[in-house]
Amino acid sequence: MTSTSGAQQPTDTHVGSVLCDTCQNSVLKPDQTASNLTFDQRWTRFTDAWHLSPSMWPVGYLISSSYSPLRVEQQHPGRQWRDAFEDLLALESRGEMIDPESRKEENEAFRNFIWGNTSALIDSTNKANREISTYISWAQHKDRPGANRKTLNEKIQRLKEIAQKRLSFAQAARAKTEAYKNWSASKHKPRGHWISSLITTGALTGWSTSFQDSAHGVVVDFRHEDDTNPAGSDGIVISELELLEVFEQGKPLFVGSPPPPLYKIPFPSAHAKDEFEREHLCDGIHKPPTKKPMLRSPDPDRPYFSYQTTHVERVTLPNGKKGTKVTLKNVLTNGEIEEQVIVQNPGKVLLEVFKAREAVADRMRSFLSPNEASRNG
Repeated sequence: MTSTSGAQQPTDTHVGSVLCDTCQNSVLKPDQTASNLTFDQRWTRFTDAWHLSPSMWPVGYLISSSYSPLRVEQQHPGRQWRDAFEDLLALESRGEMIDPESRKEENEAFRNFIWGNTSALIDSTNKANREISTYISWAQHKDRPGANRKTLNEKIQRLKEIAQKRLSFAQAARAKTEAYKNWSASKHKPRGHWISSLITTGALTGWSTSFQDSAHGVVVDFRHEDDTNPAGSDGIVISELELLEVFEQGKPLFVGSPPPPLYKIPFPSAHAKDEFEREHLCDGIHKPPTKKPMLRSPDPDRPYFSYQTTHVERVTLPNGKKGTKVTLKNVLTNGEIEEQVIVQNPGKVLLEVFKAREAVADRMRSFLSPNEASRNG
């Protein structure tokens, strides 16, 4: 699922040839041979060593180091490890920590966003349960000749169970949102999103970031901006799902990238029906089109979110201070581009990135899971 650039893959007898940027010697110890290891074990050693090489600092460190705040927060969740690391990076890159007011604005924007989503969920739950309640009230008093009371009672019971599950889910969401009051925005961000935000806040310089949709959800691309390297820039492409598996389930990174996203297309339509019949003709007899929606990977007829690019630069503000200018471009599957330029407003950047990621989540909610969608496609 992950892919790297700027390094050679391991050979049959050695972990890899990852060289120090300064002395050009291998950063691997002489005894780190891999003659008795599987390819997956050799690849894991190779990626760990590559991520910890100087050219991959600090993105590789955040992914592979045992001292990464993403790792430490799993062991000691009560502290703001991410904010502390961001301050250290800002001190290193520009000589000052993140402005407390900027962090406060971002936290407030985060809380408003979460409360808005939870309120919408509660409203939709209440509306759906009111409809169920109306039907149950009607069904319980329905008395007509030939009515199947047993079948009606079974349906009423199923609807009551559905309403209770919806209510429990909404209550859990509300309780979780209440707990978020004391969280910083950085703690709530998915891991890839948080690493990207180090770039958009100006704490991490010399790197660019973008993310795109895939069958596994959001995939983030981190690229080291090195104009002096003729072989191309160093970087890594990794999915949020893989980061979750690495830090919460202890799974290793693997080679490769997730397949393209699957879109749920309303079916049948006149065009889709004709296309379906052409593709399923067999010995002059075609199968009738299914009534279920069709899943496919090519770009759909209506525009979906495809990917978002980010450009960051330091600018001089009207008050003479330095600030961060972020240009976000959302590219849709029909080629349309939505661009926003945001100056010294981390809360606004947070909301726009959240919205783009929600577009990916909304597409994935059209089926139960990427794996199931692949089986049914």
